[in-house]
Amino acid sequence: MSSSLKTYLFFLCILFFSVYFVVQPPEGGEKKERSNEEVATLEINQFTLYSIRESKPELLVVGLKALRYDDREEFFDFFLANFGLQREKKKDFKQEDIEYFKVGHAIKKKDMYWFYKGIDYLSEGGMSFVAKEGIYNSSAKIFDSIGYFQFQSQEGNFEGENLHFDGEKQVLDANNPKGKIWLENSL
Repeated sequence: MSSSLKTYLFFLCILFFSVYFVVQPPEGGEKKERSNEEVATLEINQFTLYSIRESKPELLVVGLKALRYDDREEFFDFFLANFGLQREKKKDFKQEDIEYFKVGHAIKKKDMYWFYKGIDYLSEGGMSFVAKEGIYNSSAKIFDSIGYFQFQSQEGNFEGENLHFDGEKQVLDANNPKGKIWLENSL
């Protein structure tokens, strides 16, 4: 056999084995497994977001980390100032309409927010509460804490378990409430 024919035969065998191993990989080889870990479509770190409506500030959000997935958004260590919650219903904006939130971890799906690792709430109208976990329905303006909470308003200080607060009706309900009610508005 001539040397050129041996060279062609050698490369033809390499081509044959390459095609064969691509089509039929060898048995017992390592199999690579794909991770089923969900990947965020958007991730931002150390952010400040503003929302402005009619040349007036509506919302300020400052946070450590935010993730957007196909079905939800997640926020970590963030502060939120809401300046326009009541603006849609009232013509005149009032100072007591401003509210502040400090949250450790939150998940938002549509109009529902799940709060984890603590939530601190304060309104300029004189109401505040602290809870470890909670759920907020933004369309119905209803907040439900899970477990222990502390609540303060111009009417008194309260603590208990499983706070239910209806922001539209201004109704507060809880399990095992304890507190002090001020009969005169001394604030």
